[in-house]
Amino acid sequence: MAMINLNYNTLLNSQGVFKQRFYSNGVDFSLMYDHIMSQKAPISIGIGLGISNMNFYTDADAINLDTSIGTYTTFQVIDTATTNIKRSRFSTNYLEIPVELRFRTKPKEGKHPWKISVGAKLGFRINSQDKQIDDDGYWFSDTKYPNTSRVRGLGTLRIGYGKVALYGAYQFSSLFHENQGIELYPMSIGLNIALF
Repeated sequence: MAMINLNYNTLLNSQGVFKQRFYSNGVDFSLMYDHIMSQKAPISIGIGLGISNMNFYTDADAINLDTSIGTYTTFQVIDTATTNIKRSRFSTNYLEIPVELRFRTKPKEGKHPWKISVGAKLGFRINSQDKQIDDDGYWFSDTKYPNTSRVRGLGTLRIGYGKVALYGAYQFSSLFHENQGIELYPMSIGLNIALF
């Protein structure tokens, strides 16, 4: 089974350090095998492989500060009075192993089943990047963010009908390693579509 998630993303625990934009977005893609527990039971287990992209648009620039114990990554609000930067985006990409416990109703004739899935994802960082765009439309990017979590864990929930579902995910681990960056927890809400 191939699935795609179209998400709205947010960072929890920002504590007013920066403002987030409503158009923060992301997309996940996964290929999953559905193992039916029993022909009589409506329960199955799904496991697979996926890739995710999360974009967080803010009014701040991700910066690495030098401290006595190493670098510390935080977000610094962009001063629009002294710069022509119009927009800033921090993004991450992870290779993921999703696992789900799935429940589906028995469909009536000519109808689709209702589906509920509770699961988890283990992700391995591919890269993280910060980009800014100026008033002239030029992009400036930086990929030197080693403090972004190399491994992350997420809890997931899907509730849907047929091939379409509402999707939610919460990252239990912080965006950055402990004591190496501002403590932020990514969350996604979106639409899940089963492609085939």
